[in-house]
This record gives sequence, structure tokens and C-alpha cells, in this order.
Amino acid sequence: MRLEGTTDTPEVILNAELCTLSITGNCYPENAFQFFKPLLDWMKNNHTLFKGPAKAEIKLNYFNSSSGRFLLKFLNICSHQLSNGLTVMWLFESGDELIKERGEELASAADVSFVFVEL
Repeated sequence: MRLEGTTDTPEVILNAELCTLSITGNCYPENAFQFFKPLLDWMKNNHTLFKGPAKAEIKLNYFNSSSGRFLLKFLNICSHQLSNGLTVMWLFESGDELIKERGEELASAADVSFVFVEL
């Protein structure tokens, strides 16, 4: 599954064959539910296609609170659906303490392991 990024939504690539998920860009859609629903549905319907441990790379420049709630929900669904586990690589620009802290907040609430990577 692939969603092209816009100025206010991230590019999303979900690849079951490679066991990878990628979310990159800004994430402040006008309606977070409407944006994340296809991702939630896709994962619920296709999780059995992931044959090994999954890795998610998330590099967000900005995300609003409603997107953060849905991102947490998406990661928790992934965690529960993917039987071989999920590791999140949280990528952030050097010096961007806000995005790092927002990732740490997600990590403390999510049922997945996070690795923080400063770029």
C-alpha cells in the first residue's frame, strides 16, 4: 500500500513482502480519522502477509495531536497483528528536540519497541 505525501499528510509505504512500513513528512490532515482509516483497515486485513519481524521507519517533521493519537493506535494494531514483532525506527533531525520528545511520548504509550536515530 502506498499513499503519496502532500503538504499536510505524510508519504506512507506499507510493504508486507519486505516487512517494512515507512511514514515520512508532515502529518496534520484536516481529518486524521479519514487519513488513518485506510492504514488501519489495510493492516487488519493484510497482517498475515508479513512473514518476518517488521520494521517501521517514521520520520515526521511535524504531527498534530489527533494524528499522534491515530499513529499510536496504528502502531498498537501493528504490534498486536504482526506475530513476529515490530520495531520502530524513529528518525529525527539533529537538534529537533520536539520531534524526539514526541517520539518518546509515543514510545512510552505504544506496545512496540522504539529505536531513536538522530540524523
